[in-house]
Amino acid sequence: MAVLLKPALLERLPGPVQATVIACHRLTAKRRLLNKEQARKFVHERGIVTLFAGTELPSIQEALVGTPITNKGNERFGPGFGIAWIWGKDMPEGGQCAYGSFFREKATLVARRLWPVLGVLGTFDYHRAHKSGRLSVPACRMAAYIEEHGPTRSDVLRSTLGYENRAGSMKFQRARRELERLWTIITVKHGEHIGGADVNTWELTARWMPDEVKEEARQLTRPEAEARFVLAGVESALVVEERGISRWFGWTAACTAKAVDRLLRSGRLYRIEGERPLLVAGTARQAWET
Repeated sequence: MAVLLKPALLERLPGPVQATVIACHRLTAKRRLLNKEQARKFVHERGIVTLFAGTELPSIQEALVGTPITNKGNERFGPGFGIAWIWGKDMPEGGQCAYGSFFREKATLVARRLWPVLGVLGTFDYHRAHKSGRLSVPACRMAAYIEEHGPTRSDVLRSTLGYENRAGSMKFQRARRELERLWTIITVKHGEHIGGADVNTWELTARWMPDEVKEEARQLTRPEAEARFVLAGVESALVVEERGISRWFGWTAACTAKAVDRLLRSGRLYRIEGERPLLVAGTARQAWET
């Protein structure tokens, strides 16, 4: 059974809750995003935002259009895609949001206030990850190249590490995704779309992260960081189907369940029971109780 995504979820919500979600996701003509600065403020307001439609979270693409987009996952042919992609290239500049595949391995923007969480949850010691079997040899080589040479474009990595033919391209993508899933590397510049691929510039997350953020990260335990990132996702979306959360960040189902349980016990999340239980946060909870 597929996870309830935004259009289907909205249909199941009580009127006041539906109106709250629509307003916070900017899914009306009056609230839609009109420029890049508004989009930056949108990311700061919501915390975690996907660049394109197709997830439970607010998206730049949908907020540009002012309506939920149902395009069966093929965002490149959906309305608003082009402008969202152009804005997404520049929005991380200035150090107010991070760009990466943080949520469901899709293009995601994360507000600066959540970076300490990334500092706890990221795998920065890639040598140890390789020795423990969590990271393949190609991924380890890629991280080592970036560490030695500094921020590197994906086309340079592909050529230098010998992944130029079709089979090599697939191996390159697998290695890069490994590093992205572990948050070992991060996009520091969103490049042009060349030959069917985005030529991004990659850096080690540990080296990219500001010292003051690392200091904040040292004050967090991993369980609390996991709970905070799950909470940030639910607060951004306002209402989500509970079982879908296990697919958000690439963690084990048990790990995610513990984070959710921690949030429910502390009263930071609220569960709506039913055949498909929902988790509610923020103003949506208030709307549900009216």
